[in-house]
Amino acid sequence: MAADKTRVVWFPIAIMAALLALPALQFVGNYNYLIHLVLFTASYVVMASGWNVLGGFAGYISLGHNVFFAVGGYFAGMAFARLEISTIILAPVAGLVAGALGYLIGLIALRVRGPSFIISSLALVKIFRILFENWEFVGGAAGVALKANSLPVE
Repeated sequence: MAADKTRVVWFPIAIMAALLALPALQFVGNYNYLIHLVLFTASYVVMASGWNVLGGFAGYISLGHNVFFAVGGYFAGMAFARLEISTIILAPVAGLVAGALGYLIGLIALRVRGPSFIISSLALVKIFRILFENWEFVGGAAGVALKANSLPVE
């Protein structure tokens, strides 16, 4: 019984320590592809966990989770392209921006249930698709070219 409690306490700490040490791999050797895979996997794990909380525990059927994923991606991409901020810094900040937008939209959208919530989440997807396709700051449908990464990938 005590061993289970110890594992419950140390497991998240060990995972967090491994993720925080991940950027240091690029200074030890050529592990850029591994870093890339871990970051993509972690971002999809976060997205799936969010859907699990909303769909699994709360019972809402949401079709608009990709909006918050896109907002975080657009925020990070634009900050990198325009301000040249490091992607190591931008990843958690983009998550916070997407979370703040999710909170604000959730204040409105979580007041309804059932088919009304599904329709509101679909409307959210359509609104943001039109916004991102026509907003010149993000390059519209053509997007913005990012600077090539100077780190070798093997």
